[in-house]
Amino acid sequence: MKNKLFLIILVLFTFNVSNIQAQRFLSVISYSTALPLGNTSDFINSFSWRGFTVEGRTFTQDNLSFGILFGWNFLDEKTDETIQIENGAVSGIQIRYMDAIPIMATAHYYFGKRRKKSLRPFMGINAGAFVINQRMDIGIWSLRSNNWHFGFAPEVGVLVPLGTSSIAFSVKYNYAFASGNSFYSDDNSQSFINFNIGYGIGY
Repeated sequence: MKNKLFLIILVLFTFNVSNIQAQRFLSVISYSTALPLGNTSDFINSFSWRGFTVEGRTFTQDNLSFGILFGWNFLDEKTDETIQIENGAVSGIQIRYMDAIPIMATAHYYFGKRRKKSLRPFMGINAGAFVINQRMDIGIWSLRSNNWHFGFAPEVGVLVPLGTSSIAFSVKYNYAFASGNSFYSDDNSQSFINFNIGYGIGY
């Protein structure tokens, strides 16, 4: 996974260097936190401070961009709450984990004009796949489910230009449709909100 991530980052930023003079490509690396909702919060109800996204956006017009996004959020929680599983219920001290990895196509619309010192609010929609891995450890036992989900993620934010770079602030709602099997629920759809702050090159 680390090697694949490094390759994605390298491709995005190498492509950006060749386009920076034209100012038509934006590469963004963001620190990403996550607030679990719905079924996700039923499994893990703790706010996550661990996550990031890497994305590249190509401007087809001054106010419109399309691109790709790769991200990762890690959620965990220690609890003694009883949980229903396929063949009964489990109680006792448990450690629950979830990795959420979005791989998505993106589209964003930007308000205002591109100027060196002007804030640019934007809204966007991201759609594609989530790889979601869940695990629960209790004593010597470990239960796992690993699934690919189709999903989407609407987003609002603002770009703060800094010459040929920018700071990006955004809030994103992630929803992954039910897919595959889960050890604790018949409905394994997942949802969470990201709060992101990122550094962009090439704006």
